[in-house]
Amino acid sequence: GGSISLAGTTLNGGTNGIRSAVVITPPAAASTVTLGTVNARALAFAGDTAATGVTLGTATLVDDFTLTLTAGNFAGRVTVTNGDILVAANAGSVASTRLAASQAVTASGLSLDIDEARAGFGNAGSNFDATLTATNNFTAETVTATGDIRLSSTGGDLATSVALSAGDDIVLGAANGSITLGNSLTAGTADAQGDLTATAESLALGTSTLSATGLVSLTSTAGSLAGGAGLVITSNSGNAVDAGVVRALSLSATGGNISLAGTTLNGGSNGTTSAVLVTPPAAASTVTLGTVNARALAFDGNTAATDVTLGTATLVDDFSLTLTAGDFAGAITSDGSITLTADTGAINAGALDAGGSISLTATVGNLDATTLTAGADISLTATAGDLGITGALGAGDDVALSAANGTITLGGNVTAGTGNAQGDLTATAASLVLGNDNLAATGLVSLTATAGSLAGSSGLVITSNSGNAVDAGVVRALNLSATGGSISLAGTTLNG
Repeated sequence: GGSISLAGTTLNGGTNGIRSAVVITPPAAASTVTLGTVNARALAFAGDTAATGVTLGTATLVDDFTLTLTAGNFAGRVTVTNGDILVAANAGSVASTRLAASQAVTASGLSLDIDEARAGFGNAGSNFDATLTATNNFTAETVTATGDIRLSSTGGDLATSVALSAGDDIVLGAANGSITLGNSLTAGTADAQGDLTATAESLALGTSTLSATGLVSLTSTAGSLAGGAGLVITSNSGNAVDAGVVRALSLSATGGNISLAGTTLNGGSNGTTSAVLVTPPAAASTVTLGTVNARALAFDGNTAATDVTLGTATLVDDFSLTLTAGDFAGAITSDGSITLTADTGAINAGALDAGGSISLTATVGNLDATTLTAGADISLTATAGDLGITGALGAGDDVALSAANGTITLGGNVTAGTGNAQGDLTATAASLVLGNDNLAATGLVSLTATAGSLAGSSGLVITSNSGNAVDAGVVRALNLSATGGSISLAGTTLNG
């Protein structure tokens, strides 16, 4: 019929505090239960429930501690040496300086303020989860678990303030709010497939290190997915064989930008074993990535309707991307081939280096590139715009350049056939500006201006049949054509 008020007292279940239980029958109606220090085998509330506020000083227990408050708040420090902790405040808050259990720790409430939550505490080699769930905004502090760390805010924002490390998975959720990371996350310290997943309306990933032995899956459903310069995200940190995507690094922002300039994204700590997967927004937006080291960089369906900017991507497998809207900019190195198509926008490629072929097509916009090196063919097409190269082009086989309605401008050496005795160099455009470097092919050279001039500067050297193969016909000839303008090659050298 009233409160239990025992603040500052000590309640012992046995003089050693481990043999017997302390049993509480709380008031049925809203009131308060206040206890001081409890040392016992168990602290048991009748029915494991109460309709009152419960405040503990410090409880040190052996067996499980389970309490569900149908009304009121919980506050207290609890340690369980051989069991679980489960505290739920269905209509109130949970506050604690420490919840530590040798097995699982679970806490939920409208709001949570927990300085420490430790699952599997003092139980090395175990696999027990720490699960903290708040309805409102929630800032997680120190959380450790030999199993999973699971943190969520169902109706507000979720933030982390210190480094989190889990033996198995880390799962973060804020279905109706944001997730903000204030420090590093490490999943899988005791499991070869420890996954890291974070799902929220928007994600702010900070500038620290996110790492998992398994997959990393980061999803924003209504806003941006962003990280600051210096952020490093690594999936498959143990470099396990990953022929599929079970240890991939997955980024998804279906409702906003992906903004990761200055970050490093690793598919495996060696940057070669796992893929980086990107699901971009469906509508016009932006995808900005920093340094990518991975087996593959794959956009969902190999398409995007957004601007895509890469810092530098170093890949093992082929890279293929079609932009149905937006521009592309970035540098890529791949042991396979590189294929880029921009349906409506421009391509501004940095250095591209492919073990296979390089194929770039800008249907409407301009196509610009610096240095391109390919083990097979290089094909560059600007259908409606201009094609500009500021560095060198080197292809194992053919180099084919086209700007049917624009100008091709070369600013470096072009070499076709570094690995083939019949590597041809062809360039066709409304007009050609060939620069003053060296253009060479083991096969033929064919340069065609269809509407304007074909021009080169003093010092330009053009060489077909650079390997001096027998050429009774014209299969390795040097061909110049300007059907709509002049040929201006004073001061150049033309070698057959």
